[in-house]
Amino acid sequence: MASSSSCLVALFFAIAAAIPAAHGQSPQAGFISIDCGNSKSDYVDHSTNITYVSDDRFIDVGSDFDIQSNYINSSLPTQQLNLRSFPDGLRNCYTLKPVLRNTTYLVRATFMYGNYDAKNSLIQFDLHIGVDHWKTMTISDPSAIYTAEALSLATANSTSVCLVNTGGGTPFISSLELRPLRNGLYGEYVNALQSVVLVTRRNFGASDTDP
Repeated sequence: MASSSSCLVALFFAIAAAIPAAHGQSPQAGFISIDCGNSKSDYVDHSTNITYVSDDRFIDVGSDFDIQSNYINSSLPTQQLNLRSFPDGLRNCYTLKPVLRNTTYLVRATFMYGNYDAKNSLIQFDLHIGVDHWKTMTISDPSAIYTAEALSLATANSTSVCLVNTGGGTPFISSLELRPLRNGLYGEYVNALQSVVLVTRRNFGASDTDP
């Protein structure tokens, strides 16, 4: 996504707009939607109509796990029922392709621990986009879904998202998604040397706000 000299700049607000589909083009054109730890066939999430695929084609290390059954309920998204864990190695990376060079992407990763290892652990590890630090994830609630989002410019026809073991427990991931954005969006902030990390999102059309 970015060169080794790039930096990640945090903003307080981020509003993502996917590229509208051209006539005759799939509304999911350019999407990468990965259900991590899912070794089954591709499927359509009926709540979003988005097709999710297994992560086997993007990474060849790590181990697949299901979350514990007592953490499964009807409100939990399908892609949070399993995960890929990385007990070995300090740095494990997903290679995401194809992507369009010089296109800005929304990168989203989610994490649902679900006490899959029966350890009830407090887990902390780092996320990187390429060689650049994206976010430190601290997983303290096994029933919560944690999310990390960033906007980053693709500088090649592939990009990598890496989980880095910092000694705070075994890194894991539940889902990983890329969404292309309209040309020109966030051009002032997102370039080959700089990406944008979501700090919080506010809904100005409602009477209350989401955390």
